[in-house]
Amino acid sequence: MNKRPPTGIGTGEMGLTVTSPPIRVWFLEHPSGQQLIQLQQDRFLRNWRQIKGDEEYHAAFLPPAEGAQWRLFFRLPENRGRLHAQMNLAVRNNDRKPVIILDLTARGAPTENRLEEISNWFEIAHAWIVRGFTELTTEEMHKLWGRLS
Repeated sequence: MNKRPPTGIGTGEMGLTVTSPPIRVWFLEHPSGQQLIQLQQDRFLRNWRQIKGDEEYHAAFLPPAEGAQWRLFFRLPENRGRLHAQMNLAVRNNDRKPVIILDLTARGAPTENRLEEISNWFEIAHAWIVRGFTELTTEEMHKLWGRLS
């Protein structure tokens, strides 16, 4: 066991930087105060505030969104391709209920045109799709979908 002697008190250094606080200015609509314009050093925001607790929020312009899309890309090992993960909202045909579609696709190519290398690439692609699915979804969804370990 190695023991080091104490370094002593006061041998370290400390620095202190004094800066002005970030600028944040609010402009409130009079008389309700529900509409708020917030001015910061790097942004200009328009917000709505609930004051009494029973006011309803009224969107000024945009209606509810009709859909959403989410996309992620992950590089496969040794730059052999990418795993594409995409989520879309859709409507099921038989009962018109909303559903989420999660699509995982591995894209790339084997480094050589040999059966062993082609098979190896597909094994990597399959593993990334399975493990990617596991990481991008919850335990609750794994049970619902009957995922096997």
